[in-house]
Amino acid sequence: MTAQPPEASTEAPVRTVWAPEVDARALAVARRLREHRQEIERLFAHRLQQAIPAAQREDRPTLLDHLPQLLDALAQELGASVQTQEARETEKTLSRLHGEQRARLRGYSIEQLLTEYILFRQAIFQVLEQDAPLQPRERDLILSFLQVGAKHAVSQFLHVQVTESRILSWFPANRPTRLLSSVALVIVASAVEWAIWPFVHDSPYVAYYPVMVASAFVADGLVVTVLSALAAQILFLSPHHSLAMGWPNDFIRLALFLFNGTVISMVTRTLRKAQMTAHAAAREQELAKQGAEETSRQLEQEQELRGQFVATLTHDLRGPLSTIHLSAQHLIRFPEKVEMRDVLLQRIVRGADRVDEMIQNLLDVGRIRSGQHLPIHAEPADLAAIVIDVLEELRLVHGGRRFAYTGPPALPGHWSPPELRRLVENLCTNAVKYGSASKPVAVALERRDPWVQLEVWNALANEHPLSAKDLATIFEPYQRTRMAQASAQKGWGLGLTLVKGIAEAHGGVVRARSTCAEGTTFTVLLPLDARPRPEPELPH
Repeated sequence: MTAQPPEASTEAPVRTVWAPEVDARALAVARRLREHRQEIERLFAHRLQQAIPAAQREDRPTLLDHLPQLLDALAQELGASVQTQEARETEKTLSRLHGEQRARLRGYSIEQLLTEYILFRQAIFQVLEQDAPLQPRERDLILSFLQVGAKHAVSQFLHVQVTESRILSWFPANRPTRLLSSVALVIVASAVEWAIWPFVHDSPYVAYYPVMVASAFVADGLVVTVLSALAAQILFLSPHHSLAMGWPNDFIRLALFLFNGTVISMVTRTLRKAQMTAHAAAREQELAKQGAEETSRQLEQEQELRGQFVATLTHDLRGPLSTIHLSAQHLIRFPEKVEMRDVLLQRIVRGADRVDEMIQNLLDVGRIRSGQHLPIHAEPADLAAIVIDVLEELRLVHGGRRFAYTGPPALPGHWSPPELRRLVENLCTNAVKYGSASKPVAVALERRDPWVQLEVWNALANEHPLSAKDLATIFEPYQRTRMAQASAQKGWGLGLTLVKGIAEAHGGVVRARSTCAEGTTFTVLLPLDARPRPEPELPH
């Protein structure tokens, strides 16, 4: 059902944006957003300091800035059936203020500002989808709200950076400073006029014209014009130290000066604004060019990855499906061979489990790529027991490969055991694939209240550690390092993406480092209690 506009009336029209009527679920989402606002703020500030180096120097109130008010505006929009123009203007104003504040922080870039809105979106969705997924209308409304806010924030960020960059950076922006600059310019011009007065008796305003040009940049041009006229009249025109003027010469001379000064002030001010606009347009054009190039590169990469993915998926699915098909045919053709039935049925079940695992991985990676968190159910669990059990299974699967465990025999907490098992399996399998076969895979578990740290280490198979570029993209889906692509090991490049997704779903993080001397180490930090609650500070 769609809300209809009101009937025409003789009163002035009110600009509104008409939207579908809000339902009870949307009202519940708006209420939940207000109730969990502080949780969203904590989660956002926590992730912001992790992702952006410039944010690590700032305190929490500085990082949040106007985002709490934006959350209130978003809750109001979620709970309203009609979005008024006033609400849109409020969102625009808050976003522009946020962009201006970020432009004045040291070390902040426009890319980091955009990253903020991505983290903001992820924090909102994670908190709101703790109990149940949002409906498409609610997700679309939140995404639209954040997209519009990001656009206004970036526009203001660019404006502030342009107007305060290079030669414009020392120009005073606030009005009191510009008024003081106006007085200073007139004083300087008066001193110059006094010095050259013996040579310019017929030009009482000659030293004041240059300062009117300068005033368009560092002062108020109209104020300078008026003060200059008064100073010239009092100091350099008879009778001295008086405002008395003779008709008509003094009045004509003053009128011409005021007219010229006003024109100069307006023209130079227009030129300054044109210069600022040109700088802003150039920056926006350069950003648009970079964005287009990045989009083109991503499309080419996506197309290449899609081709590789289809080829790999076809190859990997063929194995278990062939096993299922052949086993089922054998059961049909030879029903009398009862002794083979259990073996064939086990092969069919294992093949189906393998296909189900592939599909589940694809679904989870798709959810991660869309910015959602994997759904988990935190319950009492023993992480040490999970790790030890996984290592025992891997010893059987990989034969002679050695796995060394260091840590307590028990480490209780609240996590999702199936997801943690997947995390440990993926990290250890990755270490087996690409680590040295002559040295053990080392797994260390340590309790660091209120966190627990899991490390998986492997020695290098050659003398080449992971590069900085590999470390930057290693957790992205379908990304395989150059060494992985050159090796005989096959894979989709999803294992580490799932590791990161599982860690973040628990409220933790995963990091990687790789050096010639130390080998490759993946470190996972998880809170001891992954049930929804405010996140503690990460240990250094």
